[in-house]
Amino acid sequence: MPFGGQIEFNFPGASARIPACNARPLTEVAIPGFLVITAVLYAAITSSSIVFIGRNFVQVSEAKNQMEAEFRYTLTRIRENGESIALLGGEEEERNDLDRRFGNVRKQWRLLAWQYMRTILVSQGSLLIAPVVPVLLCTPKFLDDSMTLGQVMQAASAFTIVLSAFGWLVETTRGLRTGTPAPVALRL
Repeated sequence: MPFGGQIEFNFPGASARIPACNARPLTEVAIPGFLVITAVLYAAITSSSIVFIGRNFVQVSEAKNQMEAEFRYTLTRIRENGESIALLGGEEEERNDLDRRFGNVRKQWRLLAWQYMRTILVSQGSLLIAPVVPVLLCTPKFLDDSMTLGQVMQAASAFTIVLSAFGWLVETTRGLRTGTPAPVALRL
């Protein structure tokens, strides 16, 4: 059975056809041009939002690690010098230093948690909104009967595929919630 088919992008006044390698036999999918442009714009907006929000991620993470290291050093120093601290009556001073360092650790963890939350909010928010955008954009064509419901769903599916191709940066940040980077980021 010969496999043919093509994907057609329809722009006002022009259209482009791309042969589909693994298409079903003799099928054609028409993606309205405004959805392709919207997918590119949507990916650019979400990617720039991720870059803007995540710009301090490395600094916050490094500061957290530094504060944890200082806290561990203080604990080790107190453990090793416990007898001399007790003989000199420096418990109060050491306790205050320990409390201050632990407060710094908590502050850095809070900043890191906020950084994670903002990044995941953008990436997951875009994941939730993305399937709705093409349906909303195709609704006027559906209501004036120039598109069927099946065509709207095909266009929505094609929109998500095009969006996932352009939304590389958002996809790579999704691994932050599990602590494992996306496969694309592992190759970099």
